[in-house]
Amino acid sequence: MPEEKDKIKDKILNKIENDKISPTPRWCFVCKNYASWFVVILSGLIISLSLSLMIFLFISHDWDVYQLESGYLARHILVYTPFIWILIFLLFILLASFWFNKTKEGYKFVSFKTLIVSVLLVIILSSAIIITGVSSQLNDKFRSDVLGYKTFVRDKCDIWDEPEKGLLSGKVLEIVSDEEFILNDFNNNSWQVREENIKIIPPEFIVEKGGNIKMIGRLCSSCGNNIFIVNTIKPW
Repeated sequence: MPEEKDKIKDKILNKIENDKISPTPRWCFVCKNYASWFVVILSGLIISLSLSLMIFLFISHDWDVYQLESGYLARHILVYTPFIWILIFLLFILLASFWFNKTKEGYKFVSFKTLIVSVLLVIILSSAIIITGVSSQLNDKFRSDVLGYKTFVRDKCDIWDEPEKGLLSGKVLEIVSDEEFILNDFNNNSWQVREENIKIIPPEFIVEKGGNIKMIGRLCSSCGNNIFIVNTIKPW
């Protein structure tokens, strides 16, 4: 038995010497552990961000206008569901789970308790992003600066940008009279808006210069270009 052990030992030593095998430095394991945690934390932030944008887009959406916009609720939901954020949300959950198992002793903490804590942290962070208005600002930033974002993520700006269907929104540039004002829509087009049998919701809302509004009405093609007859005005 001792001779057999010595032979095995010699084989191992010869293998190490011939293949020039050297032990992996400790700093490599430390760096790998830190890198794994970095990916986990970054993934957690992106998960929270994508969830906050999904919630923001859902709660800020004017679902009650689908009859004016398309007429079919199912089609409306399909068009305005932010699938890109749902995909990002799911992908980074998988990424965070994979790299969490790569952390030092991370596999020991994979449990129902860990899952609950992780979910609570994501919900708290997502809520903070929404409450502070960051989700709204990010959505606006993505719409203006990220090429193709508006193709994949449609929000209420798109709903209220169909004047041919009687839906228009934007910023009031000038109050011309008690029954007329100039509006700049969110695509930077100027409109002459004329009030007709006007209804303001809520009644106490006042249309002021510089304010953002959304309107229900109709195009007046016989009156000229970019003239909109409005009968319902709501705050943005």
